[in-house]
Amino acid sequence: MADKKIEGVQSIEALYALIEHNRLTDEVVAERVFQNEVNAAINTITEISTVASARIMTDTQVASAKIQIDAEVQAARLAADAEMAVAKIKSRGGRQSQASVKAAIVAIGNAQSERLSDAGKQSIHEMVIEAEAAIAKLRQLADAAIEEIHRYATNTTARMQAAAVATARMKAFQTEEHTRDEIVAEGAKAADFVSLAAESASRVVQQSLDATLRNIRAVTDEACANIKSSVENAVERIEAARIKAQARIDEAVRQATKT
Repeated sequence: MADKKIEGVQSIEALYALIEHNRLTDEVVAERVFQNEVNAAINTITEISTVASARIMTDTQVASAKIQIDAEVQAARLAADAEMAVAKIKSRGGRQSQASVKAAIVAIGNAQSERLSDAGKQSIHEMVIEAEAAIAKLRQLADAAIEEIHRYATNTTARMQAAAVATARMKAFQTEEHTRDEIVAEGAKAADFVSLAAESASRVVQQSLDATLRNIRAVTDEACANIKSSVENAVERIEAARIKAQARIDEAVRQATKT
């Protein structure tokens, strides 16, 4: 097509005009193509980030809820164990001497106290392990999303930077038999425009990428902090339940052994 148009050109001025027209047309096309690439990249990056963030927050809510439920269950178990110990303490008596009864009651109280302490520590230990596993899973989800976003952004940038076809077309004027130094310069100018347009579009994608990665990391950090906070609250709940259960047993022992 370019050859046929050039054949009809009767002057160098007309030839320059034709080249300038083609150059400007290609620049408009290049800008449109790059803008479409940028828009598609930003939309895809945002979608990946949104899905990953939603998954992270959902998993965080599930993990936090489980931690809280486990804490309440353990607190209820501690209270139940304390009541069983109290009932056992109250049932002591019979033909044994008062001294032996007191010794048995104290032994029961000490054993139950130790049991409560061990149960509380074990529950907290298991809770911390579960929380660490949940946090590790959140980090993995975030890392996977970040890797996917990086891969997509890299591919998009590579496509934009590989403007070889458009550049080759614009430089094609250099190979025409009517080429002059000025025509070469015009072709080079057009090629430079494509390169600059690709670099500009790549910067926009990189800026979107950086902002998205910051957001994912912030969401992940917040989610992990929420889980840690849930564990801290659960530990306080279990410890409070243990102290209350221990006080119940201590009071039962005191009442059963007073003279």
